[in-house]
Amino acid sequence: MITTTLDASVNLRSQFLIAMPGLQDSFFAQALVYVCQHGPEGAMGLIANRPMGMQLGQVLDQFKLQYPAAIGKLPLLFGGPVQTARGFVLHRTEERRWDSTLEIDSGISLTASMDIINDLADDRGPPTPLVILGYAGWGAGQLE
Repeated sequence: MITTTLDASVNLRSQFLIAMPGLQDSFFAQALVYVCQHGPEGAMGLIANRPMGMQLGQVLDQFKLQYPAAIGKLPLLFGGPVQTARGFVLHRTEERRWDSTLEIDSGISLTASMDIINDLADDRGPPTPLVILGYAGWGAGQLE
């Protein structure tokens, strides 16, 4: 088994973490995690390769929104075990900004507000979004 410790000056924001093949953790086995925030206070990431077996249309129906069939078929992804009812949209950075958009890196943004859901339903959202429920979080020094 190989273990490593990251230097505290290393920032993993906008990087992917790939689970080691032998990892047996039920949440992170075979996971590809995109790190959205990383600093002295901790880290936040989204599992980007775990379909939930649900589609965006199921969420839009709960909000009683009309939407094009193609939008309704977008898969919902399991982002991690924290706040699994909270939704995030990972997308390319657009000129249009939504109420709660965080630019993670040049070209990649994360939005967690209802206005982007309304725009997705109206087919005015960002192209090729990843719609994710929940996130992965680590306390100070835990990810390192």
